[in-house]
Amino acid sequence: MREGRLGLAPFLAELEARLLALSPDELRARLLADAERLPPGERTAFLALFGDEQPAERALEGKEALLADIAGFVEDLRSGAYVEGWGWDPDLHEERAFGDESWVGELDALFHAAGDAFLADGLELAREAYGRLLRALLLEGDGLFFCGPEPAEEMLDTDVAEAKARYLRAVYETTPLAERAARLAEEVAALGYVGGGVRLRRLAEARRGDLPDLEAFLPGWIELLRGAEGLGPEERELLIEAVALKRGSDGLGELARERREPELFLAWIDALLAEDRLEDAAAACREALERLESLGEGRARIAEHLARIAARQGDAPGRLEGRRAAWRASPSTERLLELVESAAALGLVEEVLAAESDRIEEGAACDARQACGLLLLARRVEPALTLLETAAPLGWSDRRHPGPVVVPYLLLAGTGSPPPDGTLLAEQLAAVDRPASRYLESPEESPEPRLAVLLASRLAERPVAEAERERLLAVAQAAVEKRVAAVVGAKYRGAYERVARLVIACAEALALGTGASDGAAFVAEIRSRYPRHYAFRAELDGATRASPLLPAPPRKR
Repeated sequence: MREGRLGLAPFLAELEARLLALSPDELRARLLADAERLPPGERTAFLALFGDEQPAERALEGKEALLADIAGFVEDLRSGAYVEGWGWDPDLHEERAFGDESWVGELDALFHAAGDAFLADGLELAREAYGRLLRALLLEGDGLFFCGPEPAEEMLDTDVAEAKARYLRAVYETTPLAERAARLAEEVAALGYVGGGVRLRRLAEARRGDLPDLEAFLPGWIELLRGAEGLGPEERELLIEAVALKRGSDGLGELARERREPELFLAWIDALLAEDRLEDAAAACREALERLESLGEGRARIAEHLARIAARQGDAPGRLEGRRAAWRASPSTERLLELVESAAALGLVEEVLAAESDRIEEGAACDARQACGLLLLARRVEPALTLLETAAPLGWSDRRHPGPVVVPYLLLAGTGSPPPDGTLLAEQLAAVDRPASRYLESPEESPEPRLAVLLASRLAERPVAEAERERLLAVAQAAVEKRVAAVVGAKYRGAYERVARLVIACAEALALGTGASDGAAFVAEIRSRYPRHYAFRAELDGATRASPLLPAPPRKR
């Protein structure tokens, strides 16, 4: 189902309720007002709605013709009739299949005919028609049968998710109860890559009336899903839904305890929260944290639930407990910031940062970038420097690399004061918060620099001594030089601009920390090392001109 779209059953129920609220005169007036605004091409079809024979009634008359049309379309598709060849699409900047895109209208028309059969209670015909059409979409994976600038499903006007729900509803109602669970599971698996995920709720909403024999169906459905080895995401969600329908939140709790999977505990906790059972939900979070392994994103999400529940209850220690557990399970910048914020509410920032830093130094699992963020907040600079020195000079876009956090911090610490706005040093500091996956994107698309602000605030509370500032600047300068040598030496032209801006940020820090001449001298030294790397020197000159602190390089005549 596409975003914001109602299933057929709830739509019809709401429409019926609104129609009943209107008098005959009001209903007539609204119909006429809407009819006035119809485009000319839609007027005849609108009048047909009020004829003696409805489209749904006609849908069952041409069963053999519909199935023959579908078979002919699929045969044409398989023969490659619509694809003329592959080529470069300058708009998409990639290769794709080109050819006769009339398949879109043909497939939409066949889906529409299958829908008419479904609405006319022709479930046997709808099952056969929808099944063949949905399976035809599976051919797209071979790349030889569909053409067009977008994936096949996106080129159709048909809501493929709704078509899939209708198909599975038809399978459900036309399969004997004893065979229903196995058949439905088989079809869900076969169409896993078509139309998105499916739930029993969607099947129920695809057609008026409740799912027949649901109470009798659920035990076998649950048993089948429960017995599967290694539940995939789709099967897990179906199992959660079925258990919730059959036994509610208590059943989900039993399932979570039995299988010990984070997703099942989360479903149980969410069900308890939906029932506004905060105490029970908090207890479920703590039970999950006791039963699950000590690391993992699922465990972290459960701990975050605990923190949010505690916040709703006004339980500041419980909130800190949850934030600490989330950080330990799966460290991230956001979780570190939430941990510090929770600790600040209790006046325990120093104690919490010290305890977590002790864990990191003792070997607790944490990637280098996240570890350095914590260590620098705790003012433990030396362990962070060790992680920087042992890291490769390349690979700053890797989420684990400490460089994008440690080097800006060292430059900031070396200046003794926040950098002026508009400097490349300020840009580098703001980028501390940029997720690694977005490292290559522009600074304008980065999140708010919360970690950068917190690091600067911690430095302002306890400034670095002047002699120490010079040492930290020297360490940062050496790290920048190593990175430039690695990037330019290997001719990674895509990174030239980034390393050039890093050089200028370092030069600005030197200018602010030890004198303007030192900054200009550093740029001149870097430039002189690469006399034949014209592309890099051009990027370096451009970055120098962008700096408000450094003298602009002379322009070539």
